[in-house]
Amino acid sequence: MATDARTGGDGPARVIMWCVPRSVSTAMTKCMSFVDGAEVWLEPYVISKVAKDVRKLYHADSDPFPLDIDGNEEVYHETAKDLNLGGDLQNFKLDLLSKTEMTTDAKFTSDGNARVIMWCVPRSVSTAMTKCMSFVDGAEIWLEPYVVSKIAKDFRELYYTDFEQLPIDIDGNEEVYLDAVKKLNLGCDTQSFKLDLLSPIKLKQKFDSIPSTTKFVFVKDMASGMPPSRYKYLPDPSSGFRHFFLIRHPVKAYKSFRKTMLEAIEGADPKDLPPGFSKPDPETFHIIDYAPPPKEGTPYFFKAIHELWCYVRENVDSNPVIVDIDELMEDPATILPLLFRALGIPYSEDYVTWDASSDVVRKWQSVCSNVLDAPRYNMWFANAFKSTCFKPSSTSASLDGVTKDIREVAEKEMPYYEEMHKLRITP
Repeated sequence: MATDARTGGDGPARVIMWCVPRSVSTAMTKCMSFVDGAEVWLEPYVISKVAKDVRKLYHADSDPFPLDIDGNEEVYHETAKDLNLGGDLQNFKLDLLSKTEMTTDAKFTSDGNARVIMWCVPRSVSTAMTKCMSFVDGAEIWLEPYVVSKIAKDFRELYYTDFEQLPIDIDGNEEVYLDAVKKLNLGCDTQSFKLDLLSPIKLKQKFDSIPSTTKFVFVKDMASGMPPSRYKYLPDPSSGFRHFFLIRHPVKAYKSFRKTMLEAIEGADPKDLPPGFSKPDPETFHIIDYAPPPKEGTPYFFKAIHELWCYVRENVDSNPVIVDIDELMEDPATILPLLFRALGIPYSEDYVTWDASSDVVRKWQSVCSNVLDAPRYNMWFANAFKSTCFKPSSTSASLDGVTKDIREVAEKEMPYYEEMHKLRITP
């Protein structure tokens, strides 16, 4: 290949070669050593893993080998002796036995040009994750461009059942797009609305042509905004985008969604509700059947994200990143650096907490010129806009006492979640 898919050919190459024993991998490594400016590392992760295994063999009654060297230097030194690699232990780089050190070391992360799309399900703490990412140096943040484009199309079909659907391209269709904006009823000034961001063609063009000088791009979007009929509008693999999937236990996600949706509908003026929507009885409300089914894609959150994940694995990235948000919220100091490492983003311990001010949100790119001016966004994301850290959730994953609709939908969605959960990032 003339250019690398991760760097676009205009940035430093970072490569990890994973192999099996006796696969002539060391000869390959020597070959790579002659590349101009090469810095070559020999088996750091497997030695770290072997160190953990050896400690368990020699010290079965002791505590497990700690993930981080800080405060555990004596244990690391003792384990280095047990490894019996030979050579002077005084010259042994003990920190390279630590997963945390390897994750946060700049030698194992990209120093620029990281591009990430985070696909998620509703109520997965994804906006707080987005705010966290906003503090990465040089960040350009996008808020749900694809799903808003999809919702604009869905709403037009609700209001104009006899009209043709929203055109894919805005060129020559500006009046139709302006009408679609008004029907979205986001609450922001339609005069400052970025109409071109409702076009999936324009979105693809923008993401395929981000300047190489842009250090970090992070796109937060809903998997439901990218049904199979729209896969062709994903950024081209040569753009360097990594795909990151944020999941959450279906019971937790749907409990939160049901509560927030009912509050939103109850607080809405009836005349602002789209055709086919009315104020429901909370006892009989159904989180899937309440809204008319979409003509594109599925109304089920986890089926949607599973379909997209399967497509990405088969056609774009064979190993996309998966994180379970509840595990991250339980232990952000461990999971967050692993996530950053997997995405090629330079990590700092400062990212575990961030400023409560929502000023950083004003810089986010969206169909509204200023996200904070859109009441609809604030209705769903107000707490995330003011967040300062990840906190363990008090929401239970138990089906005990849940409403009939949540039980029905969660049981249907669990297989999709469980398959992805098996491949999530773990320490």
